[in-house]
Amino acid sequence: MLHTLRNWFSATCLILVLTGCAGPVPKIDLAPAAMTNVKTIAVVRTPEPAQYSVMNFGHPGMALGLIGGAMVAADTNAKQQKLTQVYNDNKVAVCAELSRLVAERLNAAGYQAHVEDQPWKRVDGKDALQFKDIKSNADAVVVLSPTVLGFVATGLAGGYNNDYLPTLAVVVNVLGTDREKPLYRGYHVTGWELKAEGWHFTKPKARYPSFDLITDKPKESAAALADAAAAIVDSVIEDLRAQKGLPMAPPAAPVVAELDGDNGKPH
Repeated sequence: MLHTLRNWFSATCLILVLTGCAGPVPKIDLAPAAMTNVKTIAVVRTPEPAQYSVMNFGHPGMALGLIGGAMVAADTNAKQQKLTQVYNDNKVAVCAELSRLVAERLNAAGYQAHVEDQPWKRVDGKDALQFKDIKSNADAVVVLSPTVLGFVATGLAGGYNNDYLPTLAVVVNVLGTDREKPLYRGYHVTGWELKAEGWHFTKPKARYPSFDLITDKPKESAAALADAAAAIVDSVIEDLRAQKGLPMAPPAAPVVAELDGDNGKPH
């Protein structure tokens, strides 16, 4: 129980940061003509989460101090474990869909885009990728780093009657040839609206009055997360276009190339 409660306090600190108790996020806008010489783009395949997020800001235990915190921690942990097991059993792959959609949209914008595997490492229970470790022949590399992936109930004050919202929050880095200094860093979220300045927010399309509705029909709820991934991609492309980083009018017939991460050959 102590370990579970400690994890809950850590998650609470993360919530405080993400909801705006910290300063603006350190986004990086594209410099003029930063993408002028870019023809090929590698989208790094993002690993699936070790555990999907389930948060309920309207949980009754929130009002009961330390004892309530223990109740919330135990309930949250149980729900996250159940959702993760259900999604793993059903081979849900939201992050793979996110990577694929980004490559597809970049192809539609006129680039030669593909998905590559890179050496993600597990650090303190989270997947991390050192930019300097990226090996790619592409002119630019896109790294997608989800910070929240799952379902969040925002409380009665959130405007959704404390329903669970399919939520995906992603930090997007576009790297140039040096692979270390981002040409662009954007913060994009759908579902739970993060209040820190700099996040690009898209309203969710679905909502679930109870957690059981999420796990009882995993294919439907996973499809809602896939829709969230598509919303994130739309947000990223819109932001890049607004900064003159992408052509305004995409060609009609996009083609997606999927790369084998070991030998870099399309298949």
